[in-house]
Amino acid sequence: MADLGFSPGELNLSLYKGDTFSAKVIAKDGTGNTLDLTGWAIKALIYAADGVTPLTFTDGATTIPAEFQIGSKNLGAGEIFMFLPDGATRQIPTGSKFDVEISKFYSIDELNVDNNTSTIEQDQWVVLTIIKGTITVVNDITYSTGTLPVGRGQIN
Repeated sequence: MADLGFSPGELNLSLYKGDTFSAKVIAKDGTGNTLDLTGWAIKALIYAADGVTPLTFTDGATTIPAEFQIGSKNLGAGEIFMFLPDGATRQIPTGSKFDVEISKFYSIDELNVDNNTSTIEQDQWVVLTIIKGTITVVNDITYSTGTLPVGRGQIN
């Protein structure tokens, strides 16, 4: 019997606490072909080590979800840029989990289903987690005492 399913690729990250992080990832399918991500929304959230509890970043006044900033110059070639500013890498505990999720809204016509045999009756969001991993954070020397420069916050 054949197995059918989809599992995200695994990518573990090692960050240096307090340094800017950036990486370019090329999304590929199971056969190694690049995925055309044109029209897809991309989001990459960071969770506590349990993989369930979402983390947040704060600057003392504002709290936002802990997530990578995402960009691309060529979504058609599966290109994703992941970025974290220095203040964010300072707030991530080692052992945190992350994933990269893509989503796109499809009309029922775009789903290419046979209306006579399909149980899909309406337009649908398609959501896929394409990358998952663990973040290791290496402590730095400059701010190893736990004090942060003015304007940098603490993690909740």
